[in-house]
Amino acid sequence: MRKAKIFDTSVSSAVGRIFQTLYKRTVYRRIKKVKSLLDVSQIEPVLSGLFRKLPQTIKAVGSNRRPRTANCVEHFFGKFDRFYRLKHSFCDVNSAEKHIRLFMLGYIFAIKANGKPSPLENAGCDVKNIIFYHLFNQPNLMALKQRIALQYNMPA
Repeated sequence: MRKAKIFDTSVSSAVGRIFQTLYKRTVYRRIKKVKSLLDVSQIEPVLSGLFRKLPQTIKAVGSNRRPRTANCVEHFFGKFDRFYRLKHSFCDVNSAEKHIRLFMLGYIFAIKANGKPSPLENAGCDVKNIIFYHLFNQPNLMALKQRIALQYNMPA
């Protein structure tokens, strides 16, 4: 959309909604709608990437087994790649397993940049009662001590 210099909100919302359905037929109808909103010179930059990936992405529409997006997976592997580059290679299998477990624990519990929710929160887990979550993200030891005391009905 940026290459074609299209800043029309109706076009951008139509492009954004193409795959927000459970039916393949609706995807094709929405693609036709986007084509009708644009003239011939504007169609190529906007839809060229879409048509290249359409055979793979159309399989995920309406499927319960295939993920609809790979953004979460790509984000996880990007974070792990940075973690691995910092640690370099592992000495042995036990060391690798230990570091991978440490990475997984940190990845699941860590709040993302700009206060975005952690993967645990995105999965729908209620993190209010998970003490490790608060210790990991907001290490206020007095508040943590009080929460533990309240949980076990003990004086702080």
